[in-house]
Amino acid sequence: MEEFNKNFVWYITGCSKGFGFILTVLLIKRGFKVTATTRNKENLEKKIFNKDLNQGEVTGLSKEEHGKQLLICQVDLVDEGSVKSSLLETISKFSRLDVVVNNSGYLRLGAVEELSDREYRDIFDANFFGMLNVLRNALPLLREYTKTNKYGGCRVYNISSIAGILNLSAGSSPYSSTKFAMEAISESLHMEMKPHNVHVTCVKPGFFKTSIQESATSSDNPLDCYSNVREAVNDKPNWTFNGDPKKAMNILIDLSLDNNTSPPLHLFLGPETIDFFNKKVTSIQSDLNNFKTLTTSTNFD
Repeated sequence: MEEFNKNFVWYITGCSKGFGFILTVLLIKRGFKVTATTRNKENLEKKIFNKDLNQGEVTGLSKEEHGKQLLICQVDLVDEGSVKSSLLETISKFSRLDVVVNNSGYLRLGAVEELSDREYRDIFDANFFGMLNVLRNALPLLREYTKTNKYGGCRVYNISSIAGILNLSAGSSPYSSTKFAMEAISESLHMEMKPHNVHVTCVKPGFFKTSIQESATSSDNPLDCYSNVREAVNDKPNWTFNGDPKKAMNILIDLSLDNNTSPPLHLFLGPETIDFFNKKVTSIQSDLNNFKTLTTSTNFD
């Protein structure tokens, strides 16, 4: 554990499993202070501690030691008051804030026609509007504490996906559309926060072994005419989940401590993301080249 980590504070959403849980554990092991938010505080405590809540199962630290480093907050990200309260608790306990990680979200799949308005709004609430609630309340704190950050400024990591660059298959629009929106917010936020020395990185993981695939939901009212869409989603013939989430999350930690490198706006994680990105660029370039005459024909004569 290095001494400087003790006063470096992270705020992470969606910590009950997947990237959020793994990042929380790694940070604790490396000596950082962490606010871990979740919809169910009791369940997260059970994952971090054993049944009598005396000894950390995954970190090896005692409950007392956890108390110095870890604040678990039960937060409804769609409720802005709940988000604000957790950030105030963070400042009250740790006296600063350095890194915000917007990680919370879930996977829903289905054809556009068969998904209801409510189903789309629910996934946008969880994957997008919850993030906005965090940003609105965290950015004033980051602008303030970046003045005393020793590693080149405070950070925002928005955990998007390669699906935020390219729809991976038919039926992926519910999830991908939330990530496309996150990409747009991140690009704008990057420009807005740069003068304040707060660095925004939109993280695009590829195929990592997390629990998001297991918890995927589909349309409540599937239509027979889109059975081919469900087959495409279920097939995934070339989708091999070889990504190590610990390696990915350690990259985020190391980047936050690197004051010699300008943090990237776009961070692709996983070798397969290169191929997917190139596929998207090639597709757009092809359309642009094939219809360039139309593109350039719209000015006044």
